[in-house]
Amino acid sequence: MGYDMDLIVGTFLGLENYRCSICTELLTDAIILAECEHSFCRFCINEVIKNGNMLCPDCRTPFSSPDDVKQPYRIMRQVLSGVKLKVVGQI
Repeated sequence: MGYDMDLIVGTFLGLENYRCSICTELLTDAIILAECEHSFCRFCINEVIKNGNMLCPDCRTPFSSPDDVKQPYRIMRQVLSGVKLKVVGQI
């Protein structure tokens, strides 16, 4: 599951594009589906796969695992690695 968007330090333009549509949080251990290029947290898409529903949760495009579950593009990895999170309990 992803990180709560309220825990992000600073402002990141376009960060809404890095939100998992399954858990609605910031992508954690992000993956993309090769055919449709939608992105999800690895944990979240693994739960979809575990339930036997091999359709993209966003567009319903069929996919197979592990062949269609890919590492995200370099730019996505760079943006996500630059996001800083607040430590819980700090103000």
